[in-house]
This record gives sequence, structure tokens and C-alpha cells, in this order.
Amino acid sequence: MNSEIVVSDHASVTLYDQGKLQEIKQIICPTLDDKQFTNFVEVCRALNLNPWTKEIYGVIKGGRLVIIIGIDGYRNTANASGVCLGISEPEFVYNPHNTNVPLSAKVTVKKLVQGHVCEFVGFAYFDEYNPGNNPVWKKMPRNQLAKCAEAQAIRKAFSRNLGGTYINEEVEHMPDEEPTKINGAGAIEVKAGDSFKVLELVDKINKVAGEKTKDFSLDEKYEFATEYELNPKTLSKKSVAELDAILFNVEKYEG
Repeated sequence: MNSEIVVSDHASVTLYDQGKLQEIKQIICPTLDDKQFTNFVEVCRALNLNPWTKEIYGVIKGGRLVIIIGIDGYRNTANASGVCLGISEPEFVYNPHNTNVPLSAKVTVKKLVQGHVCEFVGFAYFDEYNPGNNPVWKKMPRNQLAKCAEAQAIRKAFSRNLGGTYINEEVEHMPDEEPTKINGAGAIEVKAGDSFKVLELVDKINKVAGEKTKDFSLDEKYEFATEYELNPKTLSKKSVAELDAILFNVEKYEG
């Protein structure tokens, strides 16, 4: 591999001089190849986030580059937009028999869109995000789950800036590589369901559905969500093929 980090001459990616870029790659992003690192620097500059303070970093998950942004980086991006009108405190739902660990968290972001105040809601479910034997999740389950819900809400509101990025709490339960298995015929079969593809499709479905139903009443939104199977608790558990079909149907909806 070429040891020199090659970046575009465009001003938007001249984040640091060549020496600093080398340091960032070696210290913060050692697993990225040159092309992946160039893409990472582009995102750093576009979002004005600092990799040295861990606002943003890049990792390889499932054989692909995944941009990880700290929750403060998400908040900074929202606040810098000038149209974020506030981020709610998390709302939790608990099992009445176990109030130590929440079942779900909900966070709402308010944003000014073409003169109208719009709400973007993020839901996170503990059984979907809990990585298992993580001491931080065991000690602070509400804090960790709330960050996942908040990241979803901010990403919905500012998808043009943050689409395709995640916070660490959303992806730490996922393996670095998607395992494979050998089927009965001896051929290699990829494990069903690419975790990151599912996240991307769920985000896109929610964005398109939000645009299609922005003028709906609450009852109409509920009917739409029921008809197109948009229950947030089950949506992320569907396969890529099922989500592709849902996205297709939502996109073609004309009212």
C-alpha cells in the first residue's frame, strides 16, 4: 500500500497538512486503507468535526467503512445548523416487573423546515441495542439507550449531513465481520441480513414515510404505519429483502 495519504485538492478536505493527516491515520484510523481514509477526511471536513477529540472516527465493520460520530458530534451538527429548535429529554418505557432497565427510549428533535416546526422522533429498544456483556450498558442502561434514540432522531432531522453515520452505541453489538457458513452443498453462504444495510434501509424508510405523511393527522399516520408495517420495534428485525419491499411500496405511495 502506498504510504502517502492522498487527498483531494479541493479545499473542503484540506483539514490538516500532510503530516497531521498521517498522524490521524496512524493513531485514530489505523485499519483504513488510503481510499477509505480519504473518504473519512471528507466527512470530517464536511461536518466540521474533530477526530483528535473523538468527535468522529472511522472503523471497518462487515468489511466496509463505517463513520462513527460521538453523540456530542451529533448535537454539535444539529446546533450548528441554525434550524434545530431543541432536543427533548428521553422518555422511557419500563417493564412493571423490572424498573431498573428500560424497555425502550424515545427522543424528539424539533426542526424548522420551510417555516414550519417539524418533529423527528427516534425510538430505541433495549433488546435490539444491548451488546450483552458490556459493563457500561450494565451500569448505565438508560444513558446508553437514550443516546441511541437521540442519534436516530437527530439523523432523521439532519439526514443530509448525518446519513450513513452512526454513534458507537448503535453499532457496538455488531461484529466487525459478517460471519459466513457452509451450506449442505458445500457452497459458502453469506449470513442472512447485513446489519448495516438494515440500519440504512430503516433510516431511509422512516425518512420517506415522514415525507409522505407530513400533512397527515395522527390517526392517518397510524393507519399508514399499520398498512406498511412500520412498527419501529419490528422494522429493524426484518430482512434486507423485506425492507427493500417496504421501501418500494412506501416510495410509490401517492396518496
